[in-house]
Amino acid sequence: MARNMTQFILILSLIFMTLPTWGMLEKSQTDDQTIDEAVAVAITAHLADAAAHVGAGQSLQSHAAAEIIDHLASSIVADKIKVGQLVLNHFNNTRFLSQIPLVDIDYSGCNPSSFAYPLYAEISTSGSDTGWNEAIIGGDQRYGFIGAASKNPVFRFRLVPFRTTDMEVYFGIGDFLGDGALGFKMTGGALKAVWWDDDPAEHLVAIADIDISAPHNYSVEVVNGESIKWLVDGVVVYSLAWPADITIVGGNKGLTISIRRTAGGAFVLILYQLVLEQDFV
Repeated sequence: MARNMTQFILILSLIFMTLPTWGMLEKSQTDDQTIDEAVAVAITAHLADAAAHVGAGQSLQSHAAAEIIDHLASSIVADKIKVGQLVLNHFNNTRFLSQIPLVDIDYSGCNPSSFAYPLYAEISTSGSDTGWNEAIIGGDQRYGFIGAASKNPVFRFRLVPFRTTDMEVYFGIGDFLGDGALGFKMTGGALKAVWWDDDPAEHLVAIADIDISAPHNYSVEVVNGESIKWLVDGVVVYSLAWPADITIVGGNKGLTISIRRTAGGAFVLILYQLVLEQDFV
């Protein structure tokens, strides 16, 4: 038996010794293309083939036929939508959305030199008083429904301070001077997220790397019972898991801007836009 096995192995060895290896194969006399080059050519041809992957059950056919084409959230941007292609039924039917006219701001709590036009406003302090000045959009009759946490409000202010020293600014939803608000605070050139809960002290979180001397879009998004997000120019800069004792009260003071000078001359806050979205009442 051992002798037969030895003879069998010897025969196999002789067979394999007579077979050519890849390196011994005869080269083409008319084509010096390498395997890697051939693969690259095939891939290029495939990429240029407009009919690739469009057969039944293939990826492009399935993509084109899908009732809902799934993409990453926020991956479709405005410049990909042809002008005039949005129609009324594309807009949200379950949320209230409004760009609030700046002329509707009640800035009677500020210095009389304050003024507001439809697309631009200046809210100012006096040059001597260090007390708080307040401008609001809210009230029992006009915009009285603004900002209630249960309505999942989202707001955006586009603004810029006249200077970043000798000043303090609050802006957002609620009564910043009454310890029941949510939004942003500017002080000493720094930007902070601010909110209140059952603790009478304000909660402040510094937001780094934002130059407040330039105009920005400052937003807060509320998902009732879930989270609050602070955004600058559409980028989330801070988020907070929902605290049971958060204090956000809409109504008499909806969207609010509170400013004061701490030294120096009169302080001015320049406001370009107020936008609010929330559930209907």
